[in-house]
Amino acid sequence: MTHGIIAAPIREDTPEGLEKDLATSAMSRWVLVREMGLGLSNVRQSSGRKPRLFVWGFPGGDRAMDLSDVESKRNYTWKTAHSNTVVFNETLVKDAAARFPGINVFGMNPGIIKSDIMTGVLGQSSWKLRVQRTLVGLLFQSAETYAEKVVPLVVHPSLEGRTGALFNRHAQPIQPNPWLLADKNFAGVVAAAEGLSLRVLA
Repeated sequence: MTHGIIAAPIREDTPEGLEKDLATSAMSRWVLVREMGLGLSNVRQSSGRKPRLFVWGFPGGDRAMDLSDVESKRNYTWKTAHSNTVVFNETLVKDAAARFPGINVFGMNPGIIKSDIMTGVLGQSSWKLRVQRTLVGLLFQSAETYAEKVVPLVVHPSLEGRTGALFNRHAQPIQPNPWLLADKNFAGVVAAAEGLSLRVLA
């Protein structure tokens, strides 16, 4: 699963009242995974392997979330709003891995890749966007190079039974966000996601 945007400089809300980046980049995935999880759990391939679900949500790193302001209503900045979606997506991987033992769930962090994802911040067809895309193309790997690394991983037999694992832009295992391992942060994010999901489905 990979669909996401970057939050706009000025807060934008969906008809449900959710911040647009949060709804698009995180809550849409939560709703889909919860709906698909049970169905996929009953599927078995001829090889006997469990179905695999990959969430491209930039896991890893060290990001904290203000659990009292997960929608960035009190103090909105596009960086904080988007960072929250990253925390939600890594939490989704861990939650789904535990909730649906009949499937294997993995978190993927492709790093920075040339795309139009910064359009909402830098402006459609703006010179800033063109410069950003040029620099990213020069300094970071292309989508094609990333695909050459990650495609062998997603079909590799060694992933069986490693549900919940996270991988970086080189298709190498990475450690989870330490903030999610501390205190009751993980449970707090799950509770927030479940509450927001109900609003989306209402």
